[in-house]
This record gives sequence, C-alpha cells and structure tokens, in this order.
Amino acid sequence: WEYCDVSPCSGKELETTEETPTEPPTDPPEIFQTCGKPEVRRTLKKIYGGSKATPGKHPWMASLQRQTPDGNQHFCGGVLIKSCWVLTAAHCLE
Repeated sequence: WEYCDVSPCSGKELETTEETPTEPPTDPPEIFQTCGKPEVRRTLKKIYGGSKATPGKHPWMASLQRQTPDGNQHFCGGVLIKSCWVLTAAHCLE
C-alpha cells in the first residue's frame, strides 16, 4: 500500500449496491495512472517463448510476496479489481 499511496482497507464489511451499467471509460481509471509503477529489479527468466513486459505496461497486476529473512519473495500473482482487492488463484492461498 505504501508504494501506490492507497490507504489500507478498513476491515469493515462492505455494502453491496447495484450499479447501472455504463459505457466503459476511454481513459484508464485514475488509480492506474499512479499505481502499478514497478520497482525495477533483477529479472528471472522463467517463461520460454514469451515476450518481455515493459515496466508499467500492466499496472493492475499484483505480486503476492512473503517476508523472508532474505527479503520479500514472490510466490504468486494476482490482479487488482478494486483498491483493496486482489483476485488470485485459489492454490496461491492454500
């Protein structure tokens, strides 16, 4: 949260409201214009036959990490669906 300057979730249960469908915006949501700027560090080449992503090209992607004695370690990926919500695969949290 510190990097994207988004305040932490309140922990309160969220109310659901029905919204009227609208046309998708032509510009990306404002949060993605400031969030998602990756820390450029060493890269590990683990995908074969793919193409290298440009830093900042996919700002809605999230890296799930564990704190270890050697620093943070990536263990799974996810996607930001709201400022306080990351959608990831079930096996990441087993």
